[in-house]
Amino acid sequence: MEDARYKVWLVETYAITKHDVLGEYLCGDRSFETIAEALEYAHSEETAKRAREGEERRQREVEQQSEWERKCAEQAHEVEDNRTIFIGVVFLYVIVLVGYHAIF
Repeated sequence: MEDARYKVWLVETYAITKHDVLGEYLCGDRSFETIAEALEYAHSEETAKRAREGEERRQREVEQQSEWERKCAEQAHEVEDNRTIFIGVVFLYVIVLVGYHAIF
């Protein structure tokens, strides 16, 4: 955590302030004796937040993949159903045609 810009970002994002009376640094509802401790806490919070977001993103991707697979399976069943109906219609047509020729 050497990057000064990242430290400034943590200070602004996590509202790290120095309490003049207590002489401590405040971050959220916690107090720290040094700015380094407050920054380390904010960094750990940010790391945990990003890990949660990454897990949520992976979970959404899994759900989207599952939904895509479900839709593909539904379409495959529709195609199979349509094929079965078509074969049934052709079979009935052949029976009717053969029966018609048998009569005449």
